[in-house]
Amino acid sequence: MGWFRRGPLTPEEIAERDAKARRRRERAEQKIRDAEARNRWDQQREDRLEKAAGISNVELVCHRDTWAFVVDKSSLRTSWRTPSEDCVSDEGNDMLRVRLSGPQLVLVLFSMAEEAGYGGSFGVAPFVGDRVIARRVYDLAASVVDSIDLDAQGGRDIPPIVIDDRVADTPEP
Repeated sequence: MGWFRRGPLTPEEIAERDAKARRRRERAEQKIRDAEARNRWDQQREDRLEKAAGISNVELVCHRDTWAFVVDKSSLRTSWRTPSEDCVSDEGNDMLRVRLSGPQLVLVLFSMAEEAGYGGSFGVAPFVGDRVIARRVYDLAASVVDSIDLDAQGGRDIPPIVIDDRVADTPEP
């Protein structure tokens, strides 16, 4: 068929034209929904980082290998300051308790989001293992930050960020 019109469209041609138009419309609507979701995520991320920046300190409890990963990825930022030795305590079983300041938590959140490939201009770690570790750290830290009520009176304690999914011992029957 050429560029010229050959007469009235057949019912099949009408159905095909309408289906193509419907698919174009659905793709355009999906692009709008995707852009709105990205904007919501970007706003949520900014709000979360701002809330984290106001925290005086929070404890991160994790395996020493997880902590090494966090330090490695966060130290790529020029403003990163690794917590001093008095902010890190050994909890046994290769677990550490690390006291982070709000600015350190901001950099941890940002670095983990970047490594995980979460939204915005973030990159994606080439190794899936790095991505899943970063996602786990980010998601757990984010949930603690999100639980903070800025309107609460009395400066309540912030729960620790605990990265440890070991199965608890169950008593023998």
